[in-house]
Amino acid sequence: MSDKTVTQLLLEHFPGRVVRKDLTKLIKEGANVPVYVLEYLLGMYCASDDEAIIEEGMKSVKKILAENYVRPDEAEKVKSKVRELGSYKIIDKVGVKLNTKRDVYEATMWNLGVGNIEIEPHYVKDYEKLLEDLDDLSVIAERREETTIPHAEFKKGPKRNGFSNH
Repeated sequence: MSDKTVTQLLLEHFPGRVVRKDLTKLIKEGANVPVYVLEYLLGMYCASDDEAIIEEGMKSVKKILAENYVRPDEAEKVKSKVRELGSYKIIDKVGVKLNTKRDVYEATMWNLGVGNIEIEPHYVKDYEKLLEDLDDLSVIAERREETTIPHAEFKKGPKRNGFSNH
């Protein structure tokens, strides 16, 4: 018989998926963040029985939330960061719909207040839940400031440069 505790066995067999609810409560009291976002991050950074690792993980989770979670009242500040830095990783609620007129998938980042974000079809294929009408689906995404070009021009672009879409 093993001398390992139940917690140690869980951590060993379910890495990144064991979440201490007391840690969720500690952070939730000071952050307006959905619980599933907290639990995901805690699973990534605090799935250990070593108090030093948990303490470092808690610092990481708090830093990630402070720097990357989009609160609706701070949306303009985040948009400015995207503009100034050119690229910025954010955590936001997201929804995706197929724009049948343009035959492209478009995302809306709800807290950021930005819609019509064209996304690659493989994301929808890999993560079909993006298409479901969920109130609580969040993603970690990198938002980049890019120049907009018409879809028709985009589709013919690679051929013009000597490449084919096929």
